[in-house]
Amino acid sequence: MNNNGIIGIVALLNLIVFASGCQDLVEEHKVVGRYFLVATDTEDQMSLGYQTFNGGYLGIVDETVFAAGVADSFIVVKQHPHNHRDTTHFFIVRIYPDSAENYWPEAGLIGPLSRKEFEVQCAAKGIANPVFTMTIENLQ
Repeated sequence: MNNNGIIGIVALLNLIVFASGCQDLVEEHKVVGRYFLVATDTEDQMSLGYQTFNGGYLGIVDETVFAAGVADSFIVVKQHPHNHRDTTHFFIVRIYPDSAENYWPEAGLIGPLSRKEFEVQCAAKGIANPVFTMTIENLQ
Protein backbone atom coordinates (compact mmCIF):
# COMPACT_ATOMS: atom_id res chain seq x y z
CA MET A 1 0.00 0.00 0.00
CA ASN A 2 1.40 3.44 -0.91
CA ASN A 3 1.61 6.46 1.43
CA ASN A 4 -1.61 8.01 0.07
CA GLY A 5 -3.53 4.86 0.95
CA ILE A 6 -2.07 4.76 4.43
CA ILE A 7 -2.78 8.48 4.96
CA GLY A 8 -6.37 7.90 3.82
CA ILE A 9 -6.89 5.04 6.26
CA VAL A 10 -5.33 6.97 9.15
CA ALA A 11 -7.44 10.02 8.30
CA LEU A 12 -10.63 7.92 8.26
CA LEU A 13 -9.77 6.38 11.63
CA ASN A 14 -8.99 9.83 13.03
CA LEU A 15 -12.32 11.11 11.73
CA ILE A 16 -14.18 8.30 13.46
CA VAL A 17 -12.30 8.77 16.74
CA PHE A 18 -12.61 12.57 16.76
CA ALA A 19 -16.27 12.59 15.70
CA SER A 20 -17.28 10.06 18.32
CA GLY A 21 -15.16 11.29 21.22
CA CYS A 22 -15.09 15.06 20.93
CA GLN A 23 -17.78 15.80 23.47
CA ASP A 24 -15.59 15.42 26.59
CA LEU A 25 -12.36 17.19 25.73
CA VAL A 26 -9.63 17.35 28.35
CA GLU A 27 -7.90 20.24 26.56
CA GLU A 28 -8.53 22.47 23.57
CA HIS A 29 -6.17 25.17 22.25
CA LYS A 30 -6.98 27.26 19.19
CA VAL A 31 -4.10 27.39 16.71
CA VAL A 32 -5.72 29.45 13.94
CA GLY A 33 -9.16 29.57 12.34
CA ARG A 34 -10.85 26.22 12.83
CA TYR A 35 -7.58 24.40 13.63
CA PHE A 36 -7.17 23.30 17.26
CA LEU A 37 -4.93 21.20 19.46
CA VAL A 38 -7.32 18.84 21.23
CA ALA A 39 -7.04 15.99 23.72
CA THR A 40 -10.06 13.77 24.24
CA ASP A 41 -9.35 11.74 27.39
CA THR A 42 -5.80 12.47 28.58
CA GLU A 43 -3.33 15.24 27.80
CA ASP A 44 -0.94 12.82 26.06
CA GLN A 45 -3.61 12.29 23.39
CA MET A 46 -3.07 15.86 22.15
CA SER A 47 -3.67 16.01 18.39
CA LEU A 48 -4.14 18.63 15.72
CA GLY A 49 -7.73 18.70 14.50
CA TYR A 50 -10.00 20.77 12.30
CA GLN A 51 -13.27 21.83 13.92
CA THR A 52 -16.29 20.93 11.82
CA PHE A 53 -19.45 23.03 11.69
CA ASN A 54 -21.20 20.62 14.08
CA GLY A 55 -18.49 21.09 16.75
CA GLY A 56 -16.64 17.81 16.16
CA TYR A 57 -13.07 17.51 14.93
CA LEU A 58 -11.45 15.96 11.89
CA GLY A 59 -8.07 14.56 12.87
CA ILE A 60 -5.02 15.81 11.01
CA VAL A 61 -1.94 14.98 13.12
CA ASP A 62 -2.37 12.16 15.63
CA GLU A 63 -1.07 12.06 19.20
CA THR A 64 1.10 13.28 20.82
CA VAL A 65 1.39 16.83 19.46
CA PHE A 66 3.42 19.02 21.80
CA ALA A 67 4.15 22.16 19.74
CA ALA A 68 2.56 24.12 16.89
CA GLY A 69 2.87 27.45 15.15
CA VAL A 70 1.54 29.38 12.17
CA ALA A 71 3.81 30.36 9.29
CA ASP A 72 2.09 32.17 6.42
CA SER A 73 -0.55 29.77 5.07
CA PHE A 74 0.81 26.76 6.97
CA ILE A 75 0.73 25.27 10.45
CA VAL A 76 3.96 23.68 11.65
CA VAL A 77 3.70 20.86 14.18
CA LYS A 78 6.00 18.81 16.41
CA GLN A 79 4.85 15.39 17.57
CA HIS A 80 6.15 12.59 19.76
CA PRO A 81 4.33 9.65 18.12
CA HIS A 82 2.07 8.07 20.74
CA ASN A 83 4.04 9.91 23.46
CA HIS A 84 7.35 8.19 22.59
CA ARG A 85 9.49 11.14 23.65
CA ASP A 86 12.69 9.73 22.18
CA THR A 87 11.23 10.35 18.69
CA THR A 88 10.17 13.71 17.26
CA HIS A 89 8.27 14.05 14.00
CA PHE A 90 7.61 17.33 12.21
CA PHE A 91 4.58 18.17 10.05
CA ILE A 92 3.53 20.97 7.76
CA VAL A 93 -0.21 21.51 7.29
CA ARG A 94 -1.63 23.83 4.64
CA ILE A 95 -4.29 26.14 6.06
CA TYR A 96 -7.39 26.06 3.89
CA PRO A 97 -10.16 28.68 4.01
CA ASP A 98 -13.36 27.67 5.77
CA SER A 99 -15.24 27.91 2.50
CA ALA A 100 -13.13 25.28 0.68
CA GLU A 101 -15.41 22.78 -1.01
CA ASN A 102 -14.94 19.07 -0.39
CA TYR A 103 -12.34 19.91 2.22
CA TRP A 104 -10.36 17.16 3.88
CA PRO A 105 -7.75 18.79 6.17
CA GLU A 106 -5.30 15.91 5.83
CA ALA A 107 -5.06 16.60 2.08
CA GLY A 108 -2.64 19.43 2.87
CA LEU A 109 -0.54 17.36 5.28
CA ILE A 110 3.20 16.92 4.73
CA GLY A 111 4.83 14.50 7.17
CA PRO A 112 5.89 12.84 9.30
CA LEU A 113 9.29 14.39 8.63
CA SER A 114 12.69 14.30 10.28
CA ARG A 115 14.16 17.67 11.30
CA LYS A 116 16.28 17.76 8.12
CA GLU A 117 13.33 16.82 5.88
CA PHE A 118 11.24 19.46 7.67
CA GLU A 119 13.85 22.15 6.96
CA VAL A 120 14.00 21.13 3.29
CA GLN A 121 10.20 21.19 2.95
CA CYS A 122 9.96 24.56 4.73
CA ALA A 123 12.48 26.02 2.28
CA ALA A 124 10.56 24.54 -0.66
CA LYS A 125 7.28 26.03 0.62
CA GLY A 126 8.84 29.44 1.31
CA ILE A 127 8.49 29.13 5.08
CA ALA A 128 11.50 31.20 6.11
CA ASN A 129 11.47 30.92 9.90
CA PRO A 130 9.03 28.35 11.23
CA VAL A 131 8.31 29.23 14.85
CA PHE A 132 6.50 26.97 17.28
CA THR A 133 4.58 29.58 19.29
CA MET A 134 2.45 27.07 21.18
CA THR A 135 4.25 24.51 23.33
CA ILE A 136 2.63 22.18 25.82
CA GLU A 137 5.41 21.90 28.38
CA ASN A 138 4.10 18.68 30.00
CA LEU A 139 4.36 16.88 26.66
CA GLN A 140 7.66 18.28 25.42
